[in-house]
Amino acid sequence: MLERRFSEALDHFLDDVAEHGISDPSCSALAKSYYQLGIQNLADQVRSSVRAVRGNQWMFRIGAIEDYPLRVSPELLQMTAGAFPVIHETTAVRMDLSHSAW
Repeated sequence: MLERRFSEALDHFLDDVAEHGISDPSCSALAKSYYQLGIQNLADQVRSSVRAVRGNQWMFRIGAIEDYPLRVSPELLQMTAGAFPVIHETTAVRMDLSHSAW
């Protein structure tokens, strides 16, 4: 869809519908384009609001896993009585470390 330029793709698909009439492929292309444009707009809004907070700037400077500012304390890697220690975190915002690389 024009290399992720969904607004332009929509213009092309709408022009095609105006010229040739509505069809199953054109409906499918329009639906996918509108869906992707909605997701893109949502991602842009989230990115903009996250970047607006000064403390979040580090998120956009990460190029590799080694750049990630959070580190695992060596004590958490040591088994005691056959189990690893339990992590208890207290933050003003929910931190979901398990989804950091998806």
